[in-house]
Amino acid sequence: QAYELCPADFISLESSHSHFLLVDDGTSIGSAALGSEITQRRHIEEFICARNKNHPSKISIPKVTLVLGGDHSILQTVLWALRDGRPIVLLPETKGAAQLIYEAVFEEGLEEGGSIVGCKDSELLRQIVVANEAFSGCPRKGKNVKRAVTFFSINKPFETKSLEDVLLDAMVDDLKTMP
Repeated sequence: QAYELCPADFISLESSHSHFLLVDDGTSIGSAALGSEITQRRHIEEFICARNKNHPSKISIPKVTLVLGGDHSILQTVLWALRDGRPIVLLPETKGAAQLIYEAVFEEGLEEGGSIVGCKDSELLRQIVVANEAFSGCPRKGKNVKRAVTFFSINKPFETKSLEDVLLDAMVDDLKTMP
């Protein structure tokens, strides 16, 4: 079973999304621009979720990356979030990046004989596994924080808490890790 993430021939807006932030970095057009917005989005997210230094007692906005499907650019987004000490929640049955990350982190899919050994994104997935393992040493990590990557199974809900609880745990963990 081979998994590949391929960029689209063209870029379209996701019809199930309600809001969009369009970014043009001026470096490329069309499908070549795929992923060029990631850095800008990351900076905006971190700005919105930063602790208010003038009023440290105010509760910050937690940041959790919820991965539903996704392509190659989502793998980079997840890696950066892990390196920033931010939690990730996967829904692996949605396929794409969510399934690849799940198999790499929870099923040792990158090990010899694993399901995703030959994947073209295996090096990025290896970095995600290492970043997830290093999460316990993250300078933002707080006391009683669970793990960086968690998941909710649509097909096996008895293996996980409810989706609401998984997301709530991740948000609380993110707030615990605030400096």
